[in-house]
Amino acid sequence: MKIILTNFFTPVILIILIFQNTLQNLFTPFKYTDEILGVLFLGLITFCIFQGMKIQKREIIYLLLILSCLVLGMLGNYIFKYQTSLFIVFSDFISTFKMFFIWIGARYFLNLFSVRDLKRTVNILVPICNVYSLLMLTYAVLNVFVDVNMSYDIRYGIRSFAFFYGTPGLVINQVSYFILLLVAKEKYFKRSQIPMLIVNSFIVLLTLRSRGIVLILVFWVLYYYFIFLKKKSIKKSLIPIVLVSLYAGYSQFVHYFLEGVTPRQRFVVGAVQIVKEHLPLGSGFATWGSSAAADNYSVLYYQYGISQAWGMSPDLKLFLNDNYWPMIFAQFGIIGAVLFSSLFVFFIYDITKQIKFNSYSRLIGYFYIIDVVFGSVQSSYPAHYSIVTLTLLLAMFFTNFNNSSVYRKTI
Repeated sequence: MKIILTNFFTPVILIILIFQNTLQNLFTPFKYTDEILGVLFLGLITFCIFQGMKIQKREIIYLLLILSCLVLGMLGNYIFKYQTSLFIVFSDFISTFKMFFIWIGARYFLNLFSVRDLKRTVNILVPICNVYSLLMLTYAVLNVFVDVNMSYDIRYGIRSFAFFYGTPGLVINQVSYFILLLVAKEKYFKRSQIPMLIVNSFIVLLTLRSRGIVLILVFWVLYYYFIFLKKKSIKKSLIPIVLVSLYAGYSQFVHYFLEGVTPRQRFVVGAVQIVKEHLPLGSGFATWGSSAAADNYSVLYYQYGISQAWGMSPDLKLFLNDNYWPMIFAQFGIIGAVLFSSLFVFFIYDITKQIKFNSYSRLIGYFYIIDVVFGSVQSSYPAHYSIVTLTLLLAMFFTNFNNSSVYRKTI
């Protein structure tokens, strides 16, 4: 069973996750791959707990915070009855917390793998991803000079690259997987992957998105210090990156949330009203800003005028789930938002505890943290299906990069 899982199913599952952007357009059920994986990992965690496997302190903290948010969210559903379907509530619960389920469940799941298994998986995936990257690069360059119907808008006088996904953010998400896989191949096989890393960096830059530009800047600074200079810490050197990230994040936050009337600004204003009117609880799961609230069109969108905005109506749901923290505050209320924020901060802290083991762990760990934190301010990235793939890859490579019995006890 272990051989079938590690040699066949895992590469196939990862291919499905990596190319979910494309596959879900061809066959609708692929749209739920990330949520199915979230349910499976939650089931794995539950099974291992009931089987008497020793629970670590860090896992207790995760589970208590998640359970607290679940109770508060469901209380909002029960009291205010904006969403009463248990199935829809459960699907939103999984969508909101799947990133944490993947990270917690990694310890149980990855006990099945050896470094040799991961090397084999990387050897299968990297050539496939490289071919895809070169295809994307070809269209990205063409898009600059010729309108190939693969742009989202025009910035700095240049067409932004969105491939055939319709939005540049999905390009950035997918290329992030490729970057982690290339780093893994360089680590496992001791062969430089710089040429393809440059190719993928160029693709991200051509999306002309601040998040992508910051990510690429972060990656190459981290790569330079950790891989070339072999430094164990770059805290002082990270200061310019943090400042640039904060500036870019703040300017984007002001643009999307505070200047004029934008979809994200509407969610902020609505979240503030919901928090005030539903103290101390929130409106409950699947009611504000989440994918479940969009798919099942929350009644609150009528109540707070969201349904009247272009791209946010029941018939045109373009901008209904492109936010993160407004969703958290509205659905969980003040108390729930504080608990969820504590969970989010602990998650980042937990990752930093595993960064210290070697250069490649530091590289992908800091890269992941910047990506998630910046994405949470700017969009709904931590609740997007892409985060499942990135978190799973991070957990897999952390376990084997560190190759430490101490580490295996802590993740």
